Amino acid sequence: RSSDYAVSQFRYLRKLLFVHGRYAYLRVTMLILYSFYKNVAFTLPQFYFGFFNGFSGQTLFNSWILVLFNLVFTNLTIGLYAIWDKDVPEYLLLKYPKLYSRSRMNTIFTVKVLVYWLTLGVLHSAIATFIGGILIWGDEFTHFGQSSGLWCFGSHIAASLIVVVTIKIMLITNIWTFYHYASYLGSSGCYFVFLAGYSLLNNNMTGVFWQEVTTPLYWVGLLAVTVTCLLPDFVLQSIREVFYPKNHTIVAEKHSMRKKRRRERKLVKGYGSIGINVEEERSRRISSTSGPTPSVDIKIENFIGEEEDELGRSEGKYKVFGWVL
Repeated sequence: RSSDYAVSQFRYLRKLLFVHGRYAYLRVTMLILYSFYKNVAFTLPQFYFGFFNGFSGQTLFNSWILVLFNLVFTNLTIGLYAIWDKDVPEYLLLKYPKLYSRSRMNTIFTVKVLVYWLTLGVLHSAIATFIGGILIWGDEFTHFGQSSGLWCFGSHIAASLIVVVTIKIMLITNIWTFYHYASYLGSSGCYFVFLAGYSLLNNNMTGVFWQEVTTPLYWVGLLAVTVTCLLPDFVLQSIREVFYPKNHTIVAEKHSMRKKRRRERKLVKGYGSIGINVEEERSRRISSTSGPTPSVDIKIENFIGEEEDELGRSEGKYKVFGWVL
């Protein structure tokens, strides 16, 4: 019988399982979880709005916004994540086979994790709807005394959620390239470009964009929704990775520290060749760095045993202090 692929030698399974299999598991899992999250967050405001319109069937969002949300505004970000993201470099996955247990034990795609992401979507949708309702929905929305109206209210909620779900995927991204920066900025930017162009047409959204962007309350509401939604996520993620790190976090940080040491060696060699005092330059660079950085401030303690088998031991024996990316 024909198979999907053939392995000519048994040793080739090592990279297929430990590298490609692990990457595929993590990427597909996050693709599913994030897709549920962003769609729950974007759909529930319509349900909340039903309590205020008598369940008449009136939509909160313009039909084009509904169509383009998954097609354009939030599609490229998770697509790049599902194609390129790597939490640990390939050579370290082959060096530490214990890291494969993260996919073998199915520790990510569980009912508990799925409920967490769904709950996150419900909370973010409620925050965007009700903070937007408090700030935007009123008799005097603009500094000209104009009322906001239905479409200003709906487009503000849509903009807030697009920004929130985009920054959310940025918080969990492990690898950054030019394409990631372009997609994250472009996805949110596409919404505002679309709204600006659509507001010029002769339809029920005419003038909505210009009414919003010239009103301070619009930007205050956008900032308030973003911070309220994502600040708890950022704090919890930082605490978890700093004080309760997993094996892959420790290995990734060791890789980052090695890269920094290599850069410092090149720096020393380069400065020495042109007559610059190396110690003074290093002190100046460190003093000019604002806030903690993972490469400088993290101290990895209590690594027990030789490097080759250290990850085969219990995770409870590793302690990481500082910031971990």
